[in-house]
Amino acid sequence: MSISMADFDDPSFDVKAWVNAACAGCPDDESVEKFLAEVEMKLQLAAEDISLALEEQSNAGLNRIPRAVAEIDRVEHDTKALQTRVQGILKRLNDAEGSSRESVRRLTRVDAVKGRMEAARDTLREAAGLAELMASVEDVFAAGNVRSMADVLASMRRALKVVGGVPEFQDAPEKVDALERRLEQILKPELVKALTASDAIKAEEIRDVLKITGRLNALTATYAETRVVAPMLREWNAFHADGVEDESRATPPSAADVRRFVEWLPGYARKLHDRLQRELQWTRTAFPKEHGALVSSAWIALSRRVNKA
Repeated sequence: MSISMADFDDPSFDVKAWVNAACAGCPDDESVEKFLAEVEMKLQLAAEDISLALEEQSNAGLNRIPRAVAEIDRVEHDTKALQTRVQGILKRLNDAEGSSRESVRRLTRVDAVKGRMEAARDTLREAAGLAELMASVEDVFAAGNVRSMADVLASMRRALKVVGGVPEFQDAPEKVDALERRLEQILKPELVKALTASDAIKAEEIRDVLKITGRLNALTATYAETRVVAPMLREWNAFHADGVEDESRATPPSAADVRRFVEWLPGYARKLHDRLQRELQWTRTAFPKEHGALVSSAWIALSRRVNKA
């Protein structure tokens, strides 16, 4: 594929449209990754040529300024007999100023072209990288290293922000989302095990992986269910299971039931208080940045479940 400077000279230049056209020009017998890499290299070389030309023209313009200033200084010390010559010099300087303005406009235009080419090159680079990741992600999952899985998925998300509008990758967001859910399911048993065993180091490692993939909500839900809701709800349900023979009967509680509940409730409240203190202390160690939100979310979840029980 040849690189035309005219494509990048248009102020309304669309990077994604240009990349789409580049992808469409890929020969049938050549891989997309190789083709995009070749186009990226051509863009890189063209951008370097423009940078060199800009530098040369800028230096030439700067070199002309001191010479003009020196000439004016010499003329200022001449006699009136040189007035005509001075006027001629001033005229030439005015002409040079106009020429310089035009040169600056041309340089600005060339610089804009260079910027568009670099944007297209970067988009091509992301597209080539995303194509490679899409082809290798299953091998990464097969290897079983959850940190590598998370890093690959995060790289794919970043690339999608750049090339999301390219038709070659129109199904990529759904695939990445499915892979993130898959990683979450892989991590959940280990997270439950770490939370149950109060293993702060392992729990924090899993939290870091979930953060990389943007799935910290899974930590919030799993923490609440494992360390707060499940154990405290068991005690609540155990009391009601012992005290109610048939919950399907729509009869008001007896005086004995009420008295029994009143006697049981302070002990349950103390257990809630103790649990809250333990969780505040433990989460400060395991999840120092999220501990407040985790504990408050867990207690809200417990309240909702108790109300439904």
